[in-house]
Amino acid sequence: MESGELQGTTAKPIDRRILRSRQKLCQALLEELKEGHRLETLSVSTIAARSGLTRKTFYAHFHSLDDVVGQIAANSFQRAISQVEDEALNLPVADSRLGVSILSHLADDMETIALLATQCPSALFLEPAGEAIAQLLDRIVRVNKLPPLEEHVHEYLAQIVGGAFRGAVMAWAKRGFRENPEAASKVLMTLLGPGTDDLLQQQR
Repeated sequence: MESGELQGTTAKPIDRRILRSRQKLCQALLEELKEGHRLETLSVSTIAARSGLTRKTFYAHFHSLDDVVGQIAANSFQRAISQVEDEALNLPVADSRLGVSILSHLADDMETIALLATQCPSALFLEPAGEAIAQLLDRIVRVNKLPPLEEHVHEYLAQIVGGAFRGAVMAWAKRGFRENPEAASKVLMTLLGPGTDDLLQQQR
């Protein structure tokens, strides 16, 4: 995970020292998970010490260890959707390679995703997954030259698709990524594709 890939909460550039501190804290948590520790057994003091930083510095960047997990998950999802090609966003979604594209790019972070999926509460994936899908919906609207989605339609789609997407990733990771992205995507898009297409086509 590169320091420049950590996402800030505002559009303003983030100081490199802040990025380095966040990276160290994220990396320290991942190292603890790699050693077999579950998130609920870890403490802020443990992560701060492993990163070479203080508890005060930790709380300058994160409210809790849950926030660190959320940041790591957000980084993985953001990297994956940012690499999805516009061609994969053409309607109908059910017939596109959108699911394969997302899961293929997520597979680049396979080790990190597996750690978060097996060592942390699954709910911590929900918000980052929903935010990533919301951004992808905006791109789908733009690529297909659709009018902006009504606010409630956008919110429902982002949360429902985001939840299903998170569930598919969790199941895939817990199965040790035995299925290739095409097979995992087929299950996901068979369930989500037709309904998503119906709603988006109604916006034309």
